Amino acid sequence: MAALEPFEPAPHLAVAVSGGADSLALCLLVHAWALTRGGRVTALTVDHRLRADSTAEAAQVGCWLRTHGIEHRILVWSETKPATGIQEAARQARYRLLVAACREACVLHLLLAHHAADQTETMLLRLLGGSGVFGLAAMQPVVVTPHCRILRPLLGIQPGSLRQYLSARGQPWVEDATNRSSTFARVRVRRALPSLAANGLDSGEISRIHATMQHARAMTDAATVAWLASGVTCHAAGYAEMDLSCLGDAPTFLAVRVLGRLIMAVGGGCWEPDEAAVHRLRQRCLVAAPGMVATLGRCRLQCRAHSLLVCRERRNLPLPQLVSPQLMSTAGVVHWDGRFAIRIVATATALPASLQLQALAAIPVDERVVPNPSAVPKVVWPTLPALVDTHGLAQVPHLGYRRGGKILTFM
Repeated sequence: MAALEPFEPAPHLAVAVSGGADSLALCLLVHAWALTRGGRVTALTVDHRLRADSTAEAAQVGCWLRTHGIEHRILVWSETKPATGIQEAARQARYRLLVAACREACVLHLLLAHHAADQTETMLLRLLGGSGVFGLAAMQPVVVTPHCRILRPLLGIQPGSLRQYLSARGQPWVEDATNRSSTFARVRVRRALPSLAANGLDSGEISRIHATMQHARAMTDAATVAWLASGVTCHAAGYAEMDLSCLGDAPTFLAVRVLGRLIMAVGGGCWEPDEAAVHRLRQRCLVAAPGMVATLGRCRLQCRAHSLLVCRERRNLPLPQLVSPQLMSTAGVVHWDGRFAIRIVATATALPASLQLQALAAIPVDERVVPNPSAVPKVVWPTLPALVDTHGLAQVPHLGYRRGGKILTFM
């Protein structure tokens, strides 16, 4: 855990626990570590409702953990399940539920039980998928999100030692039958490992390649941050301006990385767009005349004389939401469109019953009531969050418009 520092005094840690050997071992190990710091652990089990016995298994995990004095919560994936791509959809739902639980409980650290064998399989899967340096760097031990740090302390540990640890403690675990099904690519890669080793690509060689990719990624990440800091101006209204010379002067792989990161941030996404698509977009921008417009990753990009304006496109903006206690998460914060955190501010009067939070796109705006209409480019206006009630537009903080008293703070 020392490599994952810093932690606050008496840390509260969340551990994702499926009930399998890896996550149970992690939970028990972290629980013991937290006690030495005066902290505590909350175990989070996601019930995907994909198997008939998943609910019973989640309950069993809770029984096991309570005997160790560990708090346990079950998070249910209750949404309609897709007909295809179920594993990826389940993975995304799992992360969404886990991070939301951490946010609601004000937990800063979410620990996952990925181990050395998982890392090997991930790297090989990405190699088969044509990934470059960043994909082949595979999973990172520390990933900082807006809501918590995702930590993977077991990436250097083989799964066999985790099972031995549980066996020594007399702790049973759940065996997931899907881990043996050749329907899934990860299982097929796992079964191919002995053949790969026989042909020279053994675990040692894979680890060497992975270490090289990790080093390359770290160097590129540092260079990306430096280029973003020097060539990009970010605005509170959720848009950014990039110096076109940044795209042209940087090495191609670095320019693509910088542009991809910027699109991810402005578009409110969790992942950068496809690398090939970003590369094509960069090529267009370098030769385009001012006024050229393109879209990618929920963003609208427009070339100007010497800069590139990147803002959220107006497609697929959030639907109107009634402003109610149910809408607001713990600490009075709503996360809107992956881009804004909106906090309730106490007022002398109650919130209007009809108050809605929605994108400005569907609401006519009289420019005469906007204090400084040129402060934010007009193309950005429709993508801004606004408050609307039965009398019309109530508040657009990023345009400085407020019809009545201050209701919400936008961050």
